[in-house]
Amino acid sequence: MWTSKNREQYVIYELFKVALQVEAPWELKEISFDDQEQAWHLFMDFEPGAEFACPLCGKASKAHVAPLKVWRHLDFWE
Repeated sequence: MWTSKNREQYVIYELFKVALQVEAPWELKEISFDDQEQAWHLFMDFEPGAEFACPLCGKASKAHVAPLKVWRHLDFWE
């Protein structure tokens, strides 16, 4: 299994950041590829206290925790 913690694979890490348009306060923490599933697993997070805009009023609010969510993107490379 390949993981983003191997710095020789830095190019793939940067490719995903650009392709997904990852912007602060979001951070791409880890990337792994599962050979058996033939699937990439990307882990996003933010620092506790990071500010996000309220989806209703747009006012900045601090976030401290968020539930783990799974999102599947089909055919990313096509």
